[in-house]
Amino acid sequence: MKYTYLLFVLMLLANRSFCQSIPWKDATQWKLYRIYSKDAFEFPIDTLSNFPSYSLNTDSIRSLLYDISVVPKEMTPVWMGYYVASCRLPDGTLRKIEISFYAGFFYDDRTQVYYQIRDDLRKEWLNYLADCGASLPAAKN
Repeated sequence: MKYTYLLFVLMLLANRSFCQSIPWKDATQWKLYRIYSKDAFEFPIDTLSNFPSYSLNTDSIRSLLYDISVVPKEMTPVWMGYYVASCRLPDGTLRKIEISFYAGFFYDDRTQVYYQIRDDLRKEWLNYLADCGASLPAAKN
């Protein structure tokens, strides 16, 4: 029983470490999608290709994602609008994330973890995303 408990604790710690060690600043192929649906959180990643998208500049994203932090679960942010985005992690996996319109955080669908942009970069982050969002192509009819 003692070993089972120890194994359980180690698994929890490993899972938490995994969530914090995602190399977001090293991700590539960042895209914003024109999706205006309250159900976008539920969309599987493979449906994103059905929506118009705009490729984000990898260098810009890397500079803005420098030194992000995990938002504690007890401080889950409030959503007031969001962009749907995707990126490819260094291990090749494609990730779907939601990025807040009005605050400096984003949400990773796969790990269900919120990440906060550094305070000193938040305004630049929001301005960059707003500019890119304005460049999204029109929806296909």
